[in-house]
Amino acid sequence: MKAMRRLTKIMLTAVLAGHASLASAILTIEITQGVDGGLPVAIVPFGGAVKDRPPQDVAAVIEADLARSGRFTPLDKKDFVSRPVEDKQVVFKDWRIVKAEALVIGSVKPVAQGRWQVEFRLYDIYKEKQLAGYSYVVTGDRLRAVAHQISDIIYEKLTGEPGVFSTRIA
Repeated sequence: MKAMRRLTKIMLTAVLAGHASLASAILTIEITQGVDGGLPVAIVPFGGAVKDRPPQDVAAVIEADLARSGRFTPLDKKDFVSRPVEDKQVVFKDWRIVKAEALVIGSVKPVAQGRWQVEFRLYDIYKEKQLAGYSYVVTGDRLRAVAHQISDIIYEKLTGEPGVFSTRIA
């Protein structure tokens, strides 16, 4: 009886060991290539009132969000030929020169006691058309949250996938 149990244990161990090596062969992952760089996007510093500075740099938050995603490469501001704030100021040729494929412009202006109007526009440089544009009115403590929402919109318009910048992880 003890010999039979011992034989059963040995056979069971051999079978499990065989399955373990089979499972590791199934889970082998081979990475053959990666992404060289992200989509070049120009994020112009948002305009607004000179004397009233908003408590949060909305354009900087958007730039950081998009850069951290790995899908975009924000262009260096020192290379910008112009710094448009409004639709009529956009010259698409200026942005093709710096090899931007997308352009984000906007403004942050005080509208009432402690409230700010945030406007932004997203453009496709080569199609020369606006892809998105929204306006928000929020309190100063909500500027960062709005910047994340704008990043979500930009991400979705340019990739076709929903952005996750305004989500919270518990």
